[in-house]
Amino acid sequence: MNFQERSRFRKASCSVEVWIVLEAVGRERAVKKAIIVGGSMGGLLAGNILTREGWTVEVLERSREGLEARGAGIVPQRSLLAALKRAGVIVRPDIGIRIEKRVAYDRTGHAFASHRYEQFATSWSLLYNLLGQNFPAEHFHAGANVVAVGQNPGSATVTLDNGVTFEGDLVIGADGMRSMIRGALFPKIQPRYVGYLAWRGMLEERHAPPDFVDACFSALNFSFPDGEELIGYPVAGQNSNVEPGHRRFNIMWYRPISPGAELRDMFTGVDGVHHEAGIPPSLVRPELIATMKKEAHELFPVIFANVIDRMPGMFVQAIYDLEADHMGEGRVAIIGDAAFVARPHCGAGVSKAADDAASLADALARHDRVEDAISAFSAERTAAGRAAVRWAARLGSYFQMDPAGRRRGDFDPKHPPVGPDFIVKYTGIELSEVTEDVL
Repeated sequence: MNFQERSRFRKASCSVEVWIVLEAVGRERAVKKAIIVGGSMGGLLAGNILTREGWTVEVLERSREGLEARGAGIVPQRSLLAALKRAGVIVRPDIGIRIEKRVAYDRTGHAFASHRYEQFATSWSLLYNLLGQNFPAEHFHAGANVVAVGQNPGSATVTLDNGVTFEGDLVIGADGMRSMIRGALFPKIQPRYVGYLAWRGMLEERHAPPDFVDACFSALNFSFPDGEELIGYPVAGQNSNVEPGHRRFNIMWYRPISPGAELRDMFTGVDGVHHEAGIPPSLVRPELIATMKKEAHELFPVIFANVIDRMPGMFVQAIYDLEADHMGEGRVAIIGDAAFVARPHCGAGVSKAADDAASLADALARHDRVEDAISAFSAERTAAGRAAVRWAARLGSYFQMDPAGRRRGDFDPKHPPVGPDFIVKYTGIELSEVTEDVL
């Protein structure tokens, strides 16, 4: 090849290289900015993962206050730990409390069922704070109430109640069970009350009897009054402290409450307002708490009743199922509880959101077009969401509620579809370990 030929070749090669570079830059810009609606755990997981993978991310959180106090205890599943690592958060083993087994107690305090299954428990706030500290503060917008979402072939937008608009290549709805984003995309998909609620609370270890600490701070603990269920386990204490003497004990007590007037009364606060979407702990009426604690002494072993009696600030949570047909449309995706709500029995709410965030990031990396990425993500994670809801409902079949959220006419507390032994063995296990034969 002579000089002129080499020169022409270099020019042609240069042109091809420039064209390839410009095309690559164009593709990169086409999927570079994400707007995430919801700054709780799922939103921050998605935000941190996408930020580390080259995106500019804005997180819009409706609440002006920190969300640290909204979660109680959490037993992280392996998929959550993997997503946290991908988000740049390393969870050290020493920030949790080792759970060695599950134990169920009858009314007299006798342990009638036990199953060995190792996990570790920590606090929701601890993991949330780690994610928050890892996310760029200038891109987190508290007090940003999204009231509208829109999209066109080239971008997606959200509008706040003050008229401010955020525009990006992608909008992710991580705004929970009452999702505004889901409501705009799929207005017919609504949560369904399943007929029972959970009283929740935590007690500082130093206020618990020593014999209770010895027996219950290394286990998932259960008790089963007829047609009801209590689960309790240790979590990190103030400032994420997991040292003995500084931990907390977390409980959920599931109780059937009929839809309608009875449920409405439970969620009417001291302010006289009906808080359908969830009542703040400070507004739960004292007489409801007093009645609940009195009944705890009638139903549970003394060791549990005394602990519940000492718990301050107990609050109540209605239990719902929610299933979306799709997890996105066009340039808008929904993740976590915005798409699927599985009852707490499966212990996978946050892990499910983590899997959603990781799957969406994977799809965006595989596809040039945002729309194609969301379509692929939706196909993958919709099946997983349905499976999680189905499994949690199986564990919840113990309560024998009908589709309208009322006790079935053939309710038999001595012969539930799944019994205490089943619940003790399978509550909160890794979703990857759930097999078809137990569904």
